[in-house]
Amino acid sequence: MQAEQERAILPGTGVEQQQLLQRSDIESTLTRIQGHKGVLGVIVVNQQGVPLRSTLDDSMTKQYADLIPSLADLARNLVRDLDPQNDLEFLRVRSHKHEIMVAASEC
Repeated sequence: MQAEQERAILPGTGVEQQQLLQRSDIESTLTRIQGHKGVLGVIVVNQQGVPLRSTLDDSMTKQYADLIPSLADLARNLVRDLDPQNDLEFLRVRSHKHEIMVAASEC
């Protein structure tokens, strides 16, 4: 349905095809990540902490989506404080039970 909405918004342009290809690439990347041994779930969150895609249950998705953006912002600020010309690209947090990996992007 979302693809139909995009087609309605961008009829007859190359942008429509590009968006569909990008969505296919994203889906295949998420499927590949989810397929790795030990991966419990994948969440895609926007800058405001709104989950765009998740393979976790709703309560886990909400918990991570609420906390991860602020953690990424703190890490990004730390990197920029150390070197204003630099930026956070990837964040990895390991605990005894789990590991969280965040691909930080402002796109």
